[in-house]
Amino acid sequence: MSATPEAPKQDEPWPLQTFVSVGVPYLLILDAYEALADSREREGMGGIDSQTRFDHLRIIVEIYEYWVRSADAFGDRRQKQALEQVSSSSRRCLTLSFVNEQPASLTLPQLSSAVASHGLQMRIDSIKADLEALKGVRIFGSVDGTITTLKQVEDAIKLIA
Repeated sequence: MSATPEAPKQDEPWPLQTFVSVGVPYLLILDAYEALADSREREGMGGIDSQTRFDHLRIIVEIYEYWVRSADAFGDRRQKQALEQVSSSSRRCLTLSFVNEQPASLTLPQLSSAVASHGLQMRIDSIKADLEALKGVRIFGSVDGTITTLKQVEDAIKLIA
């Protein structure tokens, strides 16, 4: 009997892993994903359905979560405590085995720079508002859980950057 290669796990964000491992800045990844999502939303007559919008927002939150967790790999104990909350509340298990592939000199400074420009907080606030607008809409997935994860990411960012 021959060995069969394992299929990639569906809950691991391998495209994100690939971009990060070759040094693509997180803000560029977010900009590209948001542009694709916006383009898709404009393609549909009258916009997209609430489920698709939620899925786009959830993925953006996961990118932020991954960015913060990556920065955590280079943080101190206080930062790790805040990020443990993010990790324990996340419904998806994002592996950090590949985080060290992006130089430590890039991940944390990218986050600090994004915070210093105040652009990151505006983006997070916008996502929170979009998620809040989906409360009460019947969709698959937890809007409240995604908002909670985003708030925990936001708290961790305050400690890190």
